[in-house]
Amino acid sequence: MKVAFFVGSDITAHLIAMLSTEKLLSAGHKVYLFYPNLSHNKKQIAPLRELFFYERTIWHEYIFPQLKQGAPQHISQKAFVSKIYNVNDPHILKFIEHEEVEVGISIRWYQKFSDDLIHYFEGQGVNQFVNLHPGLLPQYRGVFTFSHAMRNQEKEAGFTLHSMDSSWDAGPLLIKASATLDYTKSVLENMLDQTQLAANILEDYFQKQPHSIQSSTQEDESAGYYTHLTQPEIDQLSQQNIKLVDGSQMVERILCQYWKIDPNLIYIPSFTI
Repeated sequence: MKVAFFVGSDITAHLIAMLSTEKLLSAGHKVYLFYPNLSHNKKQIAPLRELFFYERTIWHEYIFPQLKQGAPQHISQKAFVSKIYNVNDPHILKFIEHEEVEVGISIRWYQKFSDDLIHYFEGQGVNQFVNLHPGLLPQYRGVFTFSHAMRNQEKEAGFTLHSMDSSWDAGPLLIKASATLDYTKSVLENMLDQTQLAANILEDYFQKQPHSIQSSTQEDESAGYYTHLTQPEIDQLSQQNIKLVDGSQMVERILCQYWKIDPNLIYIPSFTI
């Protein structure tokens, strides 16, 4: 089987893709990994800039270049890896058609997919183009879903795998899994704690065979759609003693857990406003 991952620039998406890629490669499948070119939004308010720094920038600009395994540049030795500016560039679709890719998986990809790309994968069969969404659907569509779930004092949060269509996070539901939120940890830590859970969803997806999974339509009357955090919402999280990110300690834990590396051997910069 030929599988294309469209992987967001954040560390959670990378870890999920890394775990899934290892499983697929060991089973003899061919994997294509597409990453976006990292962009900076210096106009974001300080708490979000700090989150993006520890979630994205620090990995791509400082840590990945220091790693000897498990980073995108090393996965490329076993799988096809490419950074792209625009997923809807006609050349991307032509490449996917030429390679006869059968399955497409989006993991926190922030660009909307074109109808042409969606139609290509629909032509490969039922449930062949899916989105692994960080949030329980349909209640938590959109972005920053773990932040909003904790702001709403939910007991659980999780990931949802759904078929891709032209609407945001609204395609038929395939597989959901959740875990208890730990309010002694930051929002990002809670999401990272579910990395293996999310990878297990994808493993389940492949084991069941995509075309044989029974889907269910999302109930729009139960749907909620969330956008980027506003300053009042960040203030509310602060009043609830909920942190968005806990900085370098989180980075050190990931290095130990996924790469078995002594953090003292890696240069880890701190966020500065």
